[in-house]
Amino acid sequence: MTETQRYWLLFVLASLTYLITLFSVQYTGEEAVYTLGAYEMWAQGHFLYASLYGSAYGRPPLINWLILFFSLGLGWDHVLIAARLVSALATIGSGLLVGFAAQRIWKNPERGALAALVFITFGDILLYYGWLAYSDALFAFFALASMLCAWLWVREGRVSWLIFAALAVMAGFLTKALTAFVFYGVALAISLWMERGWVRLRSPLFWVVQILTLCVPLVWYRIGHAGTVAGTGMAHDIAEKLQGVGAVAYLGQLTEFPAKMLVNLLPWSAILLWLRWREGRQDIWWRNPNVRLAAAIGFLNFLPYWLAPQSSHRYVLPIYGLIALAVAARLDWSASTRTLVIRGAYFAIALKLVAALWLFPAYTHRFRPDLAAIAHDMEQRTKGYPLYSSDRAWIGISVTTIIDIDRSPGPIILLPRDMFSNGFLISENEDRTMGKLVHDYHGVVLLCRGAACTRGSQ
Repeated sequence: MTETQRYWLLFVLASLTYLITLFSVQYTGEEAVYTLGAYEMWAQGHFLYASLYGSAYGRPPLINWLILFFSLGLGWDHVLIAARLVSALATIGSGLLVGFAAQRIWKNPERGALAALVFITFGDILLYYGWLAYSDALFAFFALASMLCAWLWVREGRVSWLIFAALAVMAGFLTKALTAFVFYGVALAISLWMERGWVRLRSPLFWVVQILTLCVPLVWYRIGHAGTVAGTGMAHDIAEKLQGVGAVAYLGQLTEFPAKMLVNLLPWSAILLWLRWREGRQDIWWRNPNVRLAAAIGFLNFLPYWLAPQSSHRYVLPIYGLIALAVAARLDWSASTRTLVIRGAYFAIALKLVAALWLFPAYTHRFRPDLAAIAHDMEQRTKGYPLYSSDRAWIGISVTTIIDIDRSPGPIILLPRDMFSNGFLISENEDRTMGKLVHDYHGVVLLCRGAACTRGSQ
């Protein structure tokens, strides 16, 4: 078996571990935001926007469309599996993109396979955000595709790369946020500069494609109420990240963010540090113009999230593919480093198996509430009466999703009418102005009003 074949085999093995995390744990974090949005989209027949408790949700709907598509095939009872499948396929697709780009850039199939393997075995990708049903994995796929296609267009001048880049950045925007254009713009500018590709700007087609691409957000924001809500939500997200924090907290952010990034990039960050310590200064790989270009695009896109007063490492998932390109160039060095690659990949895959089969389920059982049990108890207490929800925390949204799907094709749970006189309310906290406490589930509470209180106490 050649090294290329061995790397691809390990890539496949790492990809197969996502099958376990599709169903090994219940809803985690904000996953239900996307599954509930997809279910309400189908139940209410509004396909241009996602919603939460019947009200337009301030995010674009592309991920909800994909969740809806897979859920119609798997059944709505398996909507969480469908949502995680979207993320897992996006992550695997990102790995294939990285492998393809590395092979095309270096004209080296072995390095392409190595880059793909490095990407999919980054700790943060393999263990968490690569399968979690957030929008980040899908957004990262489209943002990475736009950056790599922009680079290839500057290098090769093929119109198809320019069109693929434009389609990818539009899809990234429709998945999550305007920042898709930032990732793409930085990659395009750096590629033009470092590849000496300014002649590409003489093409009228380039400017036509850019104008049409930039028109997408403008058109989307004008599509009725849904576009307005999505635009407001995106603007709020950006403004929220720029809100100031205390000086001590900000210094902590500046220190913690890159340090945690090194942890997220294990095992390859540790292997690179060990190689540097063992072999001393060997910067020939760093002089490679392709490595420098990938690093420049990645760092400039990393910088705003590092310097922002409030940020999260999942926002920089799109640059993991660029990091994998640079790391692969260093690891594809000698027989000894290739041996380290095999060992590092086996370690990452083994850790994922332990986490998926035992650690994640054990942690969920020990520290997380049983969401299905809460939903079942609420259904029994509220049967025959109106049920509303105002809970925007992850536990309440998850429980609401489970109840909605259990009651399908019945009416979905909506936000409460201003002064509903009789019924139940799922709430994050006890609020006497909204109703009497029926039961506290430690993370979500059930309130009642009117005759429903008699039923709920039974």
